[in-house]
Parts: sequence; C-alpha cells; structure tokens
Amino acid sequence: MSPKKARTPSDTESAEEMDEIETIEATQAEIEAQTIETNQAEAEPRAAPQAESTSEASQPVEPTVKPEAKPPAAVQAAKETSGSAKDAEQIIEAGKQALTQGNYPAAQAHFEQGLAAYQRLNERAGVASSQIELGIALMLQGEYDAAQQLYEQALAACEQSGNRAGQADALEQLGVLYQLRSDASQASKYMQQARALAQPTE
Repeated sequence: MSPKKARTPSDTESAEEMDEIETIEATQAEIEAQTIETNQAEAEPRAAPQAESTSEASQPVEPTVKPEAKPPAAVQAAKETSGSAKDAEQIIEAGKQALTQGNYPAAQAHFEQGLAAYQRLNERAGVASSQIELGIALMLQGEYDAAQQLYEQALAACEQSGNRAGQADALEQLGVLYQLRSDASQASKYMQQARALAQPTE
C-alpha cells in the first residue's frame, strides 16, 4: 500500500475539518494494519499441518509380514509319517477311499505308507492287512506278480500268528488273482480254502 500524501488545508477547509479527516485516515490505517496481521496469523497455522503431513508421508511404511502358511502337502506328509497305530490306520483308510474312487496309484501310495508305518511299529496284523490292500491296488493295475507276492507274504504271516480272518482275506484275493489270469482251477482252490476259514469255529 503506497503512503498517503499529507494534505494541506485549503482555503475552504477549516482546522476542525482537517483534524476530523486525519482522524478518519488514521483509523483506516490502523484497521488495515490489523487486517494484515490477522491474515498472516491465519495463514501460518494452515501451513503447519502440511509440513507435519509431509514429514509423516516421508517416513517409510514397513510391510506387514504374515507367517508362512504350511502347505496342505506338508501337513499330509507330517500326518503320514506319524508313529502311532491310529495314524497308520487312517492312512490305510485313505487308501481304501482312493481305491473306491478308482484312483489306483493314489491308493497304492497310501498303502505303501501304511505298510511302512505298521512295519516300524512291528504290528504284524497291520502289516498283513496292509500287504493285502497293497496287493489289491497293484492287481487292479495289472501287476499280478507283485500282488501275488504280497498275498502270499500276508498269508504266511497270518498262518504263523493264527489270524484266521487274515488268512481268509489273503486266500480270497489269491482266488481273484487267478481268475484274472484265467486259471479257474487255482481260483476255485483258493476260494474254497477262504470259505472254509471264514466258517465260525466250534
């Protein structure tokens, strides 16, 4: 704002009028000065939050690290390598379910794992039943020789332990195997032996 020029009284203006004019001009100048100070005071607080937000924005944000989830395959593997008889039984049941669904390779894998678990536990009945189940999975995939070997091993173990139900199962599967080989005579022999063992003892 440019400075005001001092006024000199004209011939027609009295001293009183000059005093009144000067008072008005002084009042206007004071009001303008207060207005400028007020505007500056209002402008400064608005600038402060911007600086604060800028400093906050400049700070790096650390990413949240989530714990790595254990994959389902690892969970299944941990379950299958557990050492209890109950876990081994669950593995065999999973194999039976895969067998029912026609997924013979998966069934074979479960039966092999269950057999290994029973062998570690030295569970002879579990070993024999696992051998029979594994033999069925192999037989359905056309691996007759490997299936026959497992059936015969299970039969011998069941005969040694006196497990009649296990013997009957092994003999029955040997009869099915020989039917698939188109050997009716051998199939009939094993089937008859299985039925005899399945009869209740007196």
